[in-house]
Amino acid sequence: MNAVFGLNFLIMSIMLALFITESMGAMLFIFHYNGSKSRVSPYVIPIWELTGTFIAFWVVTSDFAYPSILIPAAYIYAVPLLILLIAFIGRNAFIIFGEFIKKGRFSDRSMYSIFSVFECLFCLVFVIFASSVVTGGGVVLAKLAFNTGKWASTPGDVLFVIGAIVLMYGFSFIFYGLENYMRISMVASYLGIVLELVAVVWIHASISAVPFSPVLAITIIIGVLAPILFYYRPTRKIIENKVVFLTLLTISIYPFYSLVYPKFFGGTLPVSDFLTNTAMSIAYFYITLGGGILLILMLIYMVYIANNFAKMQMGSAAKAKE
Repeated sequence: MNAVFGLNFLIMSIMLALFITESMGAMLFIFHYNGSKSRVSPYVIPIWELTGTFIAFWVVTSDFAYPSILIPAAYIYAVPLLILLIAFIGRNAFIIFGEFIKKGRFSDRSMYSIFSVFECLFCLVFVIFASSVVTGGGVVLAKLAFNTGKWASTPGDVLFVIGAIVLMYGFSFIFYGLENYMRISMVASYLGIVLELVAVVWIHASISAVPFSPVLAITIIIGVLAPILFYYRPTRKIIENKVVFLTLLTISIYPFYSLVYPKFFGGTLPVSDFLTNTAMSIAYFYITLGGGILLILMLIYMVYIANNFAKMQMGSAAKAKE
């Protein structure tokens, strides 16, 4: 594997792990607000800015890694990118409104609900974009355009998105330690895994140039084990640990590189044709390495703050009951 591609995909995997856990919190805000707010807020509120920084970091490093593809990609995905931008701005605005600004007639719940809608919209569009990059679904290269109807009719794309959403919902209870929803978590998690597996096999069967690589076994194993670790009391605190879960989630996302390397858009375009030259690769590597280390240190610090904030809230609640 090309080192520049591998490093850029690793950054994207970390970024997605952060954003997915944040989006899982948004799902809980929408469907289980009262039962989840005390667990979700202490994580999402300190971490949302760092997630945005990681998104920006990945976009900048992608510009460095693939300088010749970004302008054509901007034409192809103009509408999805516009939706992503609007959703990103809405996400940022309403989490600030929800936490720091006096709402008057509006409650915290209404602000966090709007934040969650924008968050989930961003996540949905990004997953559609990712599936399109894998299969080439909806991409009209001759016109540098994206056709939603053609994307939806591409084998496996819609199922891939549905599976991802169901899996995230199932994993949300694990990440935020909501043990009262354990059965729902088990059912949704394994249903999501089955849907994702069927989608990837369907894509491979329909588009032979998209490989079904053995490295995806890593993702499947982690996905299968996570609900089991959550179910059994002796291992529950391990999988609920934010650092452990984020690490495992990053590791499980990374093998998806095999679906787009060495070729993407359904095996029609070689990745190597768009990577930066050798001289730039060296500079890119060291700049990215330095920036990545700083962001990872920030991530560890923010997760530490989130964990301690949650413990403080639980301690305050316990004292109030006394």
